Amino acid sequence: MQPALSKYEYLVGRQLKPIARTDIVFELEELGVKPTSMIDISDGLSSEVLHLCKNSTTGCRLYEDKIPIDPQTYDRAREFGLDPTVCALNGGEDYELLFTIRQEDYEKLRQQHSGSQAKLLSFEAACANAPRLKFDELARPEFTGARVLEDFSLATLREFIDWSPFFHTWELRGVYPKILQHEKHGEEARKLFVDAQKLLEEIIAKKLLRANAVYGFFPANRVGEDVELYTDASRAQKLTTLHFLRQQMEKTDGTPNWSLADFIAPNGAPDFIGGFAVSTGFGLDELVKKFKADHDDYNAIMAEALADRLAEAFAECLHKRAREEWGFGKVEKLTADNPVGRIAESIGGRITGVQVGLVLGFLSGKVLGQFEFFDRPGGQLLLGDIPNQSKRKRFFASAAGVRHHQAFTGNDEVPEVPFNVLERSKIDDAVVLGIVGRARAAGFDAYVVPQAPDLPMANRREDVLIIRP
Repeated sequence: MQPALSKYEYLVGRQLKPIARTDIVFELEELGVKPTSMIDISDGLSSEVLHLCKNSTTGCRLYEDKIPIDPQTYDRAREFGLDPTVCALNGGEDYELLFTIRQEDYEKLRQQHSGSQAKLLSFEAACANAPRLKFDELARPEFTGARVLEDFSLATLREFIDWSPFFHTWELRGVYPKILQHEKHGEEARKLFVDAQKLLEEIIAKKLLRANAVYGFFPANRVGEDVELYTDASRAQKLTTLHFLRQQMEKTDGTPNWSLADFIAPNGAPDFIGGFAVSTGFGLDELVKKFKADHDDYNAIMAEALADRLAEAFAECLHKRAREEWGFGKVEKLTADNPVGRIAESIGGRITGVQVGLVLGFLSGKVLGQFEFFDRPGGQLLLGDIPNQSKRKRFFASAAGVRHHQAFTGNDEVPEVPFNVLERSKIDDAVVLGIVGRARAAGFDAYVVPQAPDLPMANRREDVLIIRP
């Protein structure tokens, strides 16, 4: 029986198209670190560690919580009723290398991957450093309210596709079209591109995928740190309130601490806010199932990758259309090589693309590619208030955590902390570090940022800061 693997692009890709980890080679060379021993993992971590120990006449200790198990591997193992750690210790053939380094070189790698801890301001100090923008001659959109677009032309969207992230899906790093001439994997990139064009032609011709969207403009004004939306131009009745985060990193270069609310005019000025949601996934499940039924995992992954590219293209296309219908986009000279979603100076923060999802969605590198609003150098995205079960356990196992628990419950009992119990529905260290790892693999800088100690859940929650270099 053919297992259902359409959700596991990473796992299938590791088997069908393994890529040598040349990034590790370059990193070690840059740091001046030379491995003292090395072996490929083909029979499982435990077997390979044993080989290294025997040939090095030394022992070792494995820490289960440090084994880098990919989230897809973890989920697949649990679906089969297997222990993910057992799979890691006894599985292999994913072309990863196990190597050792000198103890004095460990500090170099630790510093390289730990990242610097950003110094955070209090919320009040961050608000005091907010920008002071002028709101003169505000443009008015052609309509207010929401409009629906159904079965939008995929041929039109094709002209807006950014192909670079497509190659990242197959773990080929580079920028399109230069990647097609890459000295090491240019040939493979060209083959992938030809296959993608062939399948895309078929998808467009046969309408195998459908593109739908909703977008709209709404009267809005900033009220303090929030933005209020109104039902009509009279602004007499509030529709809803949007709450935005403000940057709290200490700025030493004189730049302000931004919030998206800063880009909306305060009460008294007739401002508006726009929003949109797009999808090109209608019909994707059926298409993937057809390929899987034909035992064609390659085209199943290809279809999902193309649907992802079309979705981002739809966002770019609709963004351009919205700017034109708002008025100020009509005079812009934008091309496919210089699309609206990638011009930080012209975005002005006034169109907000909405993506609804869970923290777990950020384990996919391609999700990060949807956030074009921080595509400029230095652009930042904060994933805040992530409930980390591992951090919670460490806290309640500590003396401070015991005191907190006893004060909260009003008795002297010590909280029970099950460290060796797998909790599949919980976010833990592996998930948080997986987000950081995937963000870095997608070309971003990413850090786990400690919450301010005066926050009520700071000892149980994490923030992840993602920065465009």
